[in-house]
Amino acid sequence: LARNMNQPVPGTVKYSAALRPYPNLGTITYRDSSGNATYNALMVVLERKMRNGLQFQASHTWAKNLTDTHGEDENGGTLQNAYNRRADWGNYTAIRHHRFIFSSVYELPFGAGHKYASSGVMKHVVGGWSFSTFLLLQTGQYFTPSFSGSDPANVGASSGRPDRIGDGILSNNSISKWFDSSDFSVPAANSGRFGNCGVNILQGPGTANVDLGLYKNVQFRERFNLRFEATFTNALNHPNFATPATNIVLSSVGVISGTQSMEGSGARTSRVGARLQF
Repeated sequence: LARNMNQPVPGTVKYSAALRPYPNLGTITYRDSSGNATYNALMVVLERKMRNGLQFQASHTWAKNLTDTHGEDENGGTLQNAYNRRADWGNYTAIRHHRFIFSSVYELPFGAGHKYASSGVMKHVVGGWSFSTFLLLQTGQYFTPSFSGSDPANVGASSGRPDRIGDGILSNNSISKWFDSSDFSVPAANSGRFGNCGVNILQGPGTANVDLGLYKNVQFRERFNLRFEATFTNALNHPNFATPATNIVLSSVGVISGTQSMEGSGARTSRVGARLQF
């Protein structure tokens, strides 16, 4: 967790360097390991062990992770108000409130040792095939509305979190307007305070992703096995959109201009390969 030890106390007097605790110095960043977090979750898992060539697992996680440490790296982020760390207590960006995963492997019942086509030429043609599936469904990442271009708290900052005057949620949101920016406003100039908007109060688009795999095993004698495989991430090429622009003073506020890339949620990719095992 980081804080500016040389941040002036918020007030109605227009900012100047003289208001700093150490007027002759600029920003003094202090980092320590005092960050707090609480994580609570309910996970339900349904699993079938391999039987008759089929195995699968389905799981659903309902999670809540609250923290005052919001950085994306080991530095842990910086408090907006060095004198009020409680104001930075909120949802952690990376945690998805709901997350459902289904995975399966199915060996087709053809070829040697199986019910169908267990002998003759056909056991080599249709035998040894299997396929896998992976389905991911989850709610979106949290994000925080923001503003730029003013310093209502008079602490030498040119951006911050706005006031929240509504929930900001649209029932008919779209990639051109994901949240209601009119539910947020910039605090009045020289009001001597930060905005009352909490951290990560809104959610971006969720993720829907299907990965597929197709495999063929060819046995050579007892020691050698040749495995052909073709795998596809985001096989349906479903667009998973990123979080929107959050700055309420810009015309682009609420607009989504990118897509997700984590967990195979980007554009469809394909991979074909072969592997000799012995």
